[in-house]
Amino acid sequence: DLAVKVARIRVLHVVVKCCAFLVSKDARTALLRRHGHAPVAAAGKSMFVGLSANRNEHRYSRRFPGDPRVMRVYGRLFWGLVIIQERGIPVSHAEFVAECPFECRPDVSVEYIRRDQYCRRASDNRVVLVDFGNEEATDFLFLSVR
Repeated sequence: DLAVKVARIRVLHVVVKCCAFLVSKDARTALLRRHGHAPVAAAGKSMFVGLSANRNEHRYSRRFPGDPRVMRVYGRLFWGLVIIQERGIPVSHAEFVAECPFECRPDVSVEYIRRDQYCRRASDNRVVLVDFGNEEATDFLFLSVR
């Protein structure tokens, strides 16, 4: 009854962005506007975003193990490349709208409000956030738990 989440290392994504940076003036302008003049840091952050997300989920779960809104992370392996959580049950759109643990509106497309990041926890039958490792979601959770 456990789920194992493995972080993706996005090497091809970084290669495509680098090629676009060299070829397209619009892409170059957009990348410089978004990341400033730190392309190596931006490439590293983009390549290891899954690893960072897994580490954030583990860190949050250790700091707030009793938060009923999220799926608890039981363990982390290989510096966060792999995390272990309770296995969830997918939720329908109607279940998500009716039982979302936050003020969720289906017309809002915020990273931590997408339905595919939620599931039903089998142990207590609650709809919980299972994919909450991006910076916006963890910042939101840290601020709302206080």
